[in-house]
Amino acid sequence: ATTVDLGFTNRNVLLANVNPAMQGYTRERSEEFFRRLREDLQQNPAVQSVAYTTAPPLGLGSSDRGISIPGYAESPGERMSIHLSLVSPGYFETLGIPLLSGRDFTDRDRDGAMPTIIVNQRFAETYWPDRDPIGRIVKVGRSESGTDHTVVGVVPTGKYRSLGEPPLAYMFLAQAQHWSSSVSVLVRTATEPSAQIAAL
Repeated sequence: ATTVDLGFTNRNVLLANVNPAMQGYTRERSEEFFRRLREDLQQNPAVQSVAYTTAPPLGLGSSDRGISIPGYAESPGERMSIHLSLVSPGYFETLGIPLLSGRDFTDRDRDGAMPTIIVNQRFAETYWPDRDPIGRIVKVGRSESGTDHTVVGVVPTGKYRSLGEPPLAYMFLAQAQHWSSSVSVLVRTATEPSAQIAAL
């Protein structure tokens, strides 16, 4: 198990679960809280990066969502439901996950902007073999109410639910476009992470 390539690094990364809604915060107050938390932590010289996610890799929590791909011919009985995480800008940097092509999420990927998606290499190879996935459309949601998302980035295939899983297609959506007040805060430190627990 210790030799499995996880596709991410947890070295010098603190994780804390936060849900302001449990304290009665509205979405607006929660967004302000997350913004201030990130800014305050980034002012700490020992902190290298800060990000949020609804599903840390190997975190025992996972959800999936139906998709459809324009132009893709589904096989009979093919399962078109893909596991996903909602993540903030900086998520891949914080976990040491390189971008293979395209870009990371930014603060421009917010509610009201063009919906964006980042997919892993397995996803890209499955639905667009031998084609550039950047700019392709993924309809998230199998019903008529599904929303078109534009692929802006591709990352390597990692481990998401268990160490023994085969390579899985996986997708990342911008947290600001798919709101959840229950998130994990990830903090990468330049020094021993336990020294920053009090600050977090």
